Amino acid sequence: MVSCRQYDDVVDELNVTFNIPEKSDKFFILFHGFTGSRFQPPYNELANSLCEKGINVIRVEFRGHDKSKFPFENFRIDHAYEDAENIISFVEKEYNPKQIGLAGVSMGGHVAIYAAAKFSGINALILLAPAIDFTEVFRNPPKKVDNYYLVGRYGNLKLKEDGYMSVARANVMNLAEKISSPILIIHCKDDSVVPYTQSIRFLERIRVEKKKLVLLEKGDHFFEPNEVKSKVIEEANNFLSIINF
Repeated sequence: MVSCRQYDDVVDELNVTFNIPEKSDKFFILFHGFTGSRFQPPYNELANSLCEKGINVIRVEFRGHDKSKFPFENFRIDHAYEDAENIISFVEKEYNPKQIGLAGVSMGGHVAIYAAAKFSGINALILLAPAIDFTEVFRNPPKKVDNYYLVGRYGNLKLKEDGYMSVARANVMNLAEKISSPILIIHCKDDSVVPYTQSIRFLERIRVEKKKLVLLEKGDHFFEPNEVKSKVIEEANNFLSIINF
C-alpha cells in the first residue's frame, strides 16, 4: 500500500487539506457542496482512496464555508468559481502534474463542470450528485428573514439575498458540449436535493467517448450509509483505471 501524508494548509487564503503519496505526477482537486466542507462525505474516503492509488489530492474549502474567515452571508457562486480557478492555477504552477482530475459533490460538481469547461488541461472529471441546474434545486425557495435566506441542511445559515439569487439561478447545463475530459457521474435515484434526471440530461449532451453514468437506487444526496460510499469509491477507482489516470 502506498504511504500517504495528510496535512492542512492555506492556499490563496483558502483552507485546504492535502493527501500526498511519496511520489506522484498526478493531481486530483476536490470541491465540496453548498454549505458543506472539505471533510463532508464521501470526501475522506475518496481522498484516501486516490492517495493510495498514488495520486496527490487537495481538498478545497470554498470561502464562506466551514472554517473560512470569509462571512458565509456574503457568499456568491462566483466566489466558488474564482476559488476553483485559483486552486487549479496553483496546482499547475507549483506542481506541474502530468494529469489533473477534478471531483465535486453537489455544488462542488457544478463548480467542477465550470472549471473543466474553462481549463483545457483537465484529464478526468468525477461528479457526485452534481447540482448542475440550481434553478431546479431551489424551485421552492427557503425561508426568508429580513434580507436573508436561511439555507443549509438544517436551515440555520444566513445568506444575503443577492448571494442566494446568484446560487439559485446558476446553471451549467449548457457547458456540457465544452467538456473534453473523460467523465464519471454517480447519482442516487432517491436524491432528495438534486434530481438525478439532471445527470441523465447532462450526460446525453456530453460529446466525449469516455463517459459513464452510475445510478444507485438508494443513498440520497450524501451517499449514505457506508456501503453506498464504498460503491462510490469502487466506481471511481474502476473509472480511473479504465482511462489510465
